[in-house]
Amino acid sequence: MIKLLILSDDFTGALDTSVHFAKNGVKTKVVFERNYLFSQDDDTEVAVIDAETRHISPGEAYSVIYSIVRRGMDAGISYFYLKTDSALRGNIGSCLEALLRASEAKMLPFIPAYPKMKRFTKKGIHYIDTVKVGESVFGKDPFNPVTSSSVREIISQQTDIPCLEVYSRDKTVTAEIKTPSVVIYDSETDMDIRYWAEKLSTEGNLKIMAGCAGFASILPGIFRIKKSGSRKISLKNGIFAVSGSINPITLEQIGYAAENGFRYYPVLDIVRKMLKEKDYIFAGSREFSELADLCRHNPYLIIDSSGNTGENPAEGLARETGLSLDQLRERILQILGSISKELLNVNRDSILMITGGDTLIGLLRALDVHDMEPIEEIMPGIVLSSFIYRGEPYEIITKSGGFGEKDIFLGLINCLKERENESGWSIV
Repeated sequence: MIKLLILSDDFTGALDTSVHFAKNGVKTKVVFERNYLFSQDDDTEVAVIDAETRHISPGEAYSVIYSIVRRGMDAGISYFYLKTDSALRGNIGSCLEALLRASEAKMLPFIPAYPKMKRFTKKGIHYIDTVKVGESVFGKDPFNPVTSSSVREIISQQTDIPCLEVYSRDKTVTAEIKTPSVVIYDSETDMDIRYWAEKLSTEGNLKIMAGCAGFASILPGIFRIKKSGSRKISLKNGIFAVSGSINPITLEQIGYAAENGFRYYPVLDIVRKMLKEKDYIFAGSREFSELADLCRHNPYLIIDSSGNTGENPAEGLARETGLSLDQLRERILQILGSISKELLNVNRDSILMITGGDTLIGLLRALDVHDMEPIEEIMPGIVLSSFIYRGEPYEIITKSGGFGEKDIFLGLINCLKERENESGWSIV
C-alpha cells in the first residue's frame, strides 16, 4: 500500500527525489499520469506523480495538486510531499496552497534548500551558491524566470496563505499559527535540514511537507527506513547524452565535456527542420544515419539542441516559426523525444542519458512509457532508473538541467569506472 505520495513539478525532479527511497529498499514507482489510480498498486510504498505543474498557469497548477491530494487522502495515503524546484521556478505558491488546503492541515513545513547542490536559504533569502536566486541565471530563465530572492515573496506572488519564517533553531512557531500557514525553514547544511525534519517528526508535523530533493534525501533516516543491498547494474559500452536544456550551467558543462573527450553533435538545425518542414522525417534522414553511426562508434557522445552559441535559441525559433514560447517548448519537447527514441531503437549497446525534465517527458511520450523505477543516485542530481519498452528493460541516466559543476560529465564517467568492480557496474 502507498504510504507516501510525492508530487513533483517535473520528471527529472521526480527521479532526483524518489531515488532516495528506492536506494534504501523501498518499493518506489514514478509515473506521469495525473489521474493515476492508487488502488492499482498493492506493493508500492512510495508513489511519485510527475504533475508537470511548472509550465502551466497558477490556477491550473492549484487544481492539479488539489485534486491529486484529495484522491490520495481518499485512498488512505498518510504522507504527502510536494517536490518544488530547487531554484524556486514554477508555480510555488499555488501548489503549496493546494497541498495545504486539500490536506486540511494546520501547517505546511517548506524546506527549499539543497546544500549538496549549493542551494540554501538564509534569513528567508534563497541562494544559488553565493548568488541570490533572483540575480542568478534562474532569474533569466526564458520560460520560468525567478523574479525575487525572498522565499516568502515568491510564494506571495500566487497566494495569500500566511507564511512564517524560521531563521533560528531556538524559534518555535507552532503557537503562532492561528490559520493554515506555510512555514519556511532556513537551512544551509544537511545537518540543518535533518534537525528540522527530526523536530517536525517529533511534533507530528510531517504529514504534509514540501521541498526539493535535499529535504527528501533526509526522510528515509527520519522514517527509520533500513537500507537494503545494492542492485547489480550493467551500463554496457558507453553513454550517449541528449540535452534539451538551455540553462547556462548545462551549456558550460557540455562545452567542457566537448573539450575533454566527449564527441559533440549539435541538433539545432534538425530541430529547426522538424519545426518548419512538414515533410522532414528524422528516422529516414541523412542526419539520422550520421547520428546513429556516431552513437555506435563513440563511447561518449553529447547530442545538444542549444546551438552552442551561448545564446538562447528559443526567441529566434519563435520568430521563425510564429509559435509562442509555450508552443515552442511543447514542440521541441516532442522533437527531442522523437530523436531520442529513434536513436534508442538502433543503439542498445550504450546507455541513454537525458538532461532536462522536458526532454525526458518527450522521450517517454514518444515511447508510450508511463512509469519508471528509480534505482540509484550515481552522483548528486544524477539518477539511474529503469523502464520497460516493448517488453524489454531499459536503463537510463537523468540529470536536471541546472545542476552540477562544469566537469560533471567527466565526473560521471570517472564515478562509473571507479564503481565497476565495487558493485557490478560495467562501462567500457
